Amino acid sequence: MNKQEYLRILNKELRRLPRTDREQALRYYEEYFEDAGPENEQAVMEELGNPIDIASQIIRDLAIKKMEEPEKSVKHGFSAIWIVILAVFAAPIGLPLAFAFALVILCVVLVVFIFVACFVFTGICLGAGGLLSFAAGGYLLFHTFADGLAVIGSGLLAAGVGIFILYGSYYLGRLLFAGIARLFRRMLTRGKKKHEKVQ
Repeated sequence: MNKQEYLRILNKELRRLPRTDREQALRYYEEYFEDAGPENEQAVMEELGNPIDIASQIIRDLAIKKMEEPEKSVKHGFSAIWIVILAVFAAPIGLPLAFAFALVILCVVLVVFIFVACFVFTGICLGAGGLLSFAAGGYLLFHTFADGLAVIGSGLLAAGVGIFILYGSYYLGRLLFAGIARLFRRMLTRGKKKHEKVQ
């Protein structure tokens, strides 16, 4: 195996990573080979080891790094979860166990997403219903003043509760996804430490 073949295998194993992360990893190893010089290619490959093992380690390290980064957006959260799933499959455990673990991760994320979506939907419905009640109360003011005031008041209350639920849903979602990220980061770092002890 030569340098090009080594880097080709490494690139193939990292193909599911986000493009910038993959290119950064490949650039690091290309520079490593260049610094050693063409005459030391074989020594570098022996020092680094199997490119498949190197790729697995890169994916695990990237998953831990992504989980430790502050959450910038929902897209960043899903990207971190995708890398965790890749890290699970790259881990030195049996494929069926990795598949089961990935399904558990997906199920937990889906349950949290549905839970938060229910709160968001409830907030939207209450807010919209409150605004409609407010408009209906304005119409009723000209027919029955007391009923109009009561409907306006209940409409404002419903809209306020809806806005409060929407606001709370945003923070609840961030809190739950951050908790999931911390949980999986702990699991990955614990698995990494056990793997290092075995070696």
